[in-house]
Amino acid sequence: MANMGIGEAMLMHSAMGGANAQIASAPPAANKPAASAIRILTNYFQNRGIPLQQGMAAVQKEIGEGLQLLQYKNSIMAVKEMGKGVAQIHFFTLDTEAQLKEDVKHFVNLLRKAGIHTVYIRDADPVFLQAAQEFGVAAGQSDQPQFKVKAML
Repeated sequence: MANMGIGEAMLMHSAMGGANAQIASAPPAANKPAASAIRILTNYFQNRGIPLQQGMAAVQKEIGEGLQLLQYKNSIMAVKEMGKGVAQIHFFTLDTEAQLKEDVKHFVNLLRKAGIHTVYIRDADPVFLQAAQEFGVAAGQSDQPQFKVKAML
């Protein structure tokens, strides 16, 4: 952790179960251990040309404002409640399209169990949306300008 900025170090501390851990993870599959949260987020930022330190600092800032990172296998869903039954989400993954469907199903079920019935997404990946629609999620144009998609679970 010596070469990490404060954002990465704090997120790593959380990912390792630190005092303010915000990452909940499911047990990894027996034949494929879950990638670390840091690796999943690093891959996401690199693929979008976002400097790692800047991306991690943004995630850490959002965690301080109520964002929760939920990890399942090699995917993370960032969830921030916006009100009763409403949340903002963002999806990060290292998984293949085939595995992605299982991940999306897991997260959709988790949100439903938590009483979330409406989610807003800033920049939704079409592959993610297609997988979510297979599990009964109705996605459409957002009624809030800062989000591209509003989806009903």
